[in-house]
Amino acid sequence: MPKLALHFRFFQMAVIYFIIGGLLGLTFSIPQVQPFTHKSMIASGHIILVFFGWVTLTIMGAMSKMVPTMLGKDLYSQEWAEITFWLMNIGILGYAGLLILEGIAERVYHMLLPAFLANVNLVFVSFIVVGAFSFAYNFYKTAGAKTAKPLEPSIGLTLKFYRMSIAYLLVSLVIAVITILGYTENIFFGLSFASVLWVAPFTTLGWMTLTIMGAMYHLLPMFTISKIPSLKLAGFQFYALNIGIVFTGVAGLFGAKRIIFEGVEVTLLSLLQTIGVVFAGIGTFLFVYIMAWTVVTRKRKDLNVSMRFYLIALVYFTITGLFGVILKTQPGYEFSENTNIILGHGLLSVIGFASLTIMGSMYSIIPMLAVVDLHEKKKKVPEVLTEMYNEKLARLSFWLATIGVAGYIIGLVGDGYVTATLTQQGASAAVEAAVFPFTLLSILFVLILEAGVFLFALNIQKMYGWLKD
Repeated sequence: MPKLALHFRFFQMAVIYFIIGGLLGLTFSIPQVQPFTHKSMIASGHIILVFFGWVTLTIMGAMSKMVPTMLGKDLYSQEWAEITFWLMNIGILGYAGLLILEGIAERVYHMLLPAFLANVNLVFVSFIVVGAFSFAYNFYKTAGAKTAKPLEPSIGLTLKFYRMSIAYLLVSLVIAVITILGYTENIFFGLSFASVLWVAPFTTLGWMTLTIMGAMYHLLPMFTISKIPSLKLAGFQFYALNIGIVFTGVAGLFGAKRIIFEGVEVTLLSLLQTIGVVFAGIGTFLFVYIMAWTVVTRKRKDLNVSMRFYLIALVYFTITGLFGVILKTQPGYEFSENTNIILGHGLLSVIGFASLTIMGSMYSIIPMLAVVDLHEKKKKVPEVLTEMYNEKLARLSFWLATIGVAGYIIGLVGDGYVTATLTQQGASAAVEAAVFPFTLLSILFVLILEAGVFLFALNIQKMYGWLKD
């Protein structure tokens, strides 16, 4: 049987991690399981599978083929890309597996694993770090430090986003390794590997969001047969968001948590945090505005399944941004602290924005890259690219995932709101009974979400079968 091209193997592994991460998330939503997983190493392992396995491998696979295609040249080194693939997968599987094993031993059996496993953990982390640096090296050698006179202006804009996002990924990993080695205690405040991945603007905004934005600046006009209405405004959006990332990232690393608002002392760090949140908000708003402006003239019936995923992801992204600003205020933080409101906000970003965008992209990117491969091999190209997947299943997976995300987040936020309200009123004993309906709501809709993910995975597997044939 023919071997899939490397970029497709990145996608294939990413979808497998997505399914595993989804099943773990479903398990974590069961009330009887939560005491064993909440804020544990099990949850940290889950984060690694989703953040690195699903999101990061998808991005690496897409960039390894799309960037050379956009530039009309070959990837600098196919061998480096192959090394990246294996380093990342070994690191992700090993590190996530050991974290989950450590969490089970601690929470379920109340025992500690042998101390030498910490060194094994560090070895697996080093695989991820070296894999990320090898990917970055291959990218910069292919794309260069600056794009001179691109064939299409949107290509230059996309590459600008990619260059910065990869830099943020490397910065995040360096900080994470320093943290694991215990060298941050006298520099940063309360950092751990998991919290760096989950919270820090360098990872969520810098690596994940900036990459998705760069891709959408190139793909959305392509899918709608249109152009970015204002490249100057897009350029301003790029710089505004980067200012926001740097300011909030630096302030957060040195201990700032809240923006200047009620009950927050005005200090250099709180000022940095406030300016950063303002610029990040401006960058977020402008991006959504530009994307909406790009598609506003398109009729709904003209939108393919990828565009449907993109539009709902943008809605969730907007809600995430507004939600995040509220949580950065002192009243918002105090009300939501140690509740599922925080979890709901995080999942809205990772599932509602990032995952739906990636799902939508794969429905068009895989056929598009397949055509590129077929042209290179001088083979016949299908007249209709959607022949590679089942379009009805694609639309059904869209609706299931969209509804599942909305209901799941509502359930989590409702749970958190009731918990916070009753706790403030001194009625902690009534919390469990009061949040039970929201718990059921979360479980119901996470099942719907998982059904959408499963149908998506079936469609992706159908495409792989088509490619192998």
